[in-house]
Amino acid sequence: MPHRPSVLIADDSKMTRVMVEKLLPSAGYRCFAVASARECLEVIDAVSFDAIITDLEMPGMSGFELLEELKSRSETANIPILVLTADQERETLQEAFSLRAADFLRKPVDKLELLARVRMATQMSIELKRRRDHDAPHHRSPRDPDCSGRQLS
Repeated sequence: MPHRPSVLIADDSKMTRVMVEKLLPSAGYRCFAVASARECLEVIDAVSFDAIITDLEMPGMSGFELLEELKSRSETANIPILVLTADQERETLQEAFSLRAADFLRKPVDKLELLARVRMATQMSIELKRRRDHDAPHHRSPRDPDCSGRQLS
């Protein structure tokens, strides 16, 4: 069975989560959705993902803080992270890229653009994993690389 890329979305907007949860599976992705950055960190500790999409402006821990945390961890540093925001300021874009975001999408999200950017991010992630596995065939991650397939809300 071919690998179905898995994507985690963290966004406090239910409307955005629902749209992504409907769109990505119809395009062949496994999609997991959470409403906060804290939930994202809990899930990412248990399940491997090929890409993460995060809103930048969430209550509690912001998407910027989430991005910084994920990029500081060796287990998640190479996962492409796409950031979402309604913010139109250039400084927001600069800060996201300085924290090593892989890509940037403005809200409201264009479905075609989202699919194209997720495709590129997941392909990059899968290729990096393939190369890492080829270079170190006896090293396996303790986390489940195939995901559980359960939907998180």
